[in-house]
Formats: sequence, structure tokens, C-alpha cells
Amino acid sequence: MATIRKRVSNKTISWNAQIRRKGFPAQAKTFKSHAAAKAWANKIETEMDNGSWIAEQDARSTFIDDLAKNLIHSFERFGITVEGPKRSSIDIISKYFKGVSLHDLTYEDVSAFAEERLRTVQGSTLQQQLYYFRQMITNSRIHLKENVVEDLIADLTQKKVIHGSEYRERRLESGEYEALMEACTPGQSYMKFLIDWAIASAMRQGEIHAMKSSDFFYGEPDSDTLCLGLWRKDKSVKGGKRYCVIPVLPQMQGVLNFYGHEIQSARHRRTQKKLKSQKLDAGSFTHLKAIDRQFCHLKVASSISDTFAKIRKQAGIVDLTFHDLRHEALSQMFNVHKMRVEEVKVMSGHRSLDQLSRYVNIKPEEVTLVA
Repeated sequence: MATIRKRVSNKTISWNAQIRRKGFPAQAKTFKSHAAAKAWANKIETEMDNGSWIAEQDARSTFIDDLAKNLIHSFERFGITVEGPKRSSIDIISKYFKGVSLHDLTYEDVSAFAEERLRTVQGSTLQQQLYYFRQMITNSRIHLKENVVEDLIADLTQKKVIHGSEYRERRLESGEYEALMEACTPGQSYMKFLIDWAIASAMRQGEIHAMKSSDFFYGEPDSDTLCLGLWRKDKSVKGGKRYCVIPVLPQMQGVLNFYGHEIQSARHRRTQKKLKSQKLDAGSFTHLKAIDRQFCHLKVASSISDTFAKIRKQAGIVDLTFHDLRHEALSQMFNVHKMRVEEVKVMSGHRSLDQLSRYVNIKPEEVTLVA
């Protein structure tokens, strides 16, 4: 219960209210009347009871980008790595709100962030990013009088702007692949490799972003089968990821061979000189094992889908995402490359046929061709 004391200074009477509660920092404020001091004390105690109280001095000194770092640390301190889409989303929020304190964060600020993100991502992606934003605030243990992120999530859900994952059946239509390749500007030329690799391998953007040359190896001694090791999401295992090995299919090898010389000459001139001194073929993939590098230079994985959205718009294509290329890849493995279900499951990483069936979208004309 609050303590209210009468103070007299230079014949001026004031009333000092103090609140001391376990788990909360001490609060004190001086008023001109006893009634005002009591009203303030009742208000603060009520907020402490219902969990809506926030210490303004703490909120003003707590920045959004610090909340992002603290959330990542809360996982990593227990050996859980935060990477892939979640890390990318947290980084996007941190960068957008850099230097903004939690106390100064407004509903309009979060709405502007959502509006900007919707220009390049789907509603389901925005929903996930807002959930991560909410998790950052919850992890801070700071009680807010008004949780503007929670309010925006509720409003956008009611307006059906954000929603859960859609059951998509989108694949490339006739002429869209050529339009995408033609729409890539010189500065986006790296996306040609990423698009072709996604269609050839059925890998997710996070997996492609993390792919390094050292992840490739030959399965058995004296084996001609080139393999690729990668970490895939799996909520059933500790850490949320499991290590998988997939074979490098002929179409994947073809993409590596086609782009190998271009990638090396554009971004690894020093490596080129080393290869020439060793008399190695820069157009082949055999040399990459000795030089560890990532195939995607983008800082975060989500930049792949963001850039793809820009290219799609430049090409005049409607409602196509980078993840839709995974649908295209798995469908092609069945109807073009004639792979068996068990073989496709190895490439997709799905544990069950039900999961795989969501990504396989055979067109009517393709059924006729197969028959």
C-alpha cells in the first residue's frame, strides 16, 4: 500500500506519495493536495496489479534494436541458434526502428512499418514479422500501458490484411520464366542463378542463402555422386533444425556449370588468379571444395524474396513469390524428371506424403502427357 506524507517547506504544504512493491522499482511523486497524491497512488498500484504499468525511465532508455539483440541472446545463451527467416525478420525490424525507444513507439510507427513491408511481402510474412516484434517486447519484461504492436496485429487481423499461411498452388506459367530473367537488371544478375538453383533443387530461400562451397562433398570414397549437406527446419528436434544430405541432381549440376565461371569472375578475381596459377578450369565446379564461400552475397535471406518481388513487378507478373519456385521444382521432379516419391521426399525434406503433396501441383495438361 502507498505511503502519503505531508511536507511543509516555506509555509507551503505538499503531499509526497511513495509506492514500494516487490518486483517493481520504488515510485515517488509530490502533489499539492492529498487527494491528487492518493489518486496517483491508486492509479499506479492498479496498473501494477493488472500488469499494464511501465516505468517510463526504463522505456525511454530501451531501444527497439536493443530488444532485438536481447531476444536473439535469450535463445543463443541456451545453445539455440537463431538464423534463417526468423533472424532475417528480427534484423529487418531492428534496422527499421534503429534508435527508436520503446516509450516513443507509436501505433502510426508500427503501421508505417507494416505498410512498407506489404509492398514486397505477403500478408502471412508480415504477420510472422509482427509476431517476432511482439515477442521482442514480451521478452523485455517491460509492462506497457499500450502495446501498439499487439493493437496493430488485432486490427490487421480483423481487416484480413494479415492471415495464416495460404494453401498455394502457384507455379510458373508459360513465358514467365523468360520474363523474370529478362527483367533482372545488371545489379540483379545474381538473382538469375538463385532462380535457376531454386527451380533445380527445390531448396528454400534460407537454405540457398546459407549454402557454401564447403557444403558440397562426394558421398563415398571414389564415388562420382556429388552431395550437398544442409540444415533444415524441424520443430521436433532440439534446436529446431536437423542436418540433411541431398544429392546434386543433373539439373543442379547443370546450373552450377552454367553459372560457375560468371560467379567466379564477377566476385572472386583473386580466386581466378589462384585458379589460373594452379591451371584449374574456372568453368567447372571441381575447384570449389578448396575455396569456401557463400553463393549468395545478400546479408539476410529475406532480401532474396524482396528482390524477387521487385523483379516480378518489373516483369509484369502478378502473384508470384520466390517460394512458389519450390512448388515448381517439386512438380517438375515428378512430371519432367520422372523421379519417384521417395526420391522427391529426399530432395524436399518432408517427413510425410501429406506435407509433400502441398507442394506438388500437377497441371491437367501434364497429367495427359504423363498418361
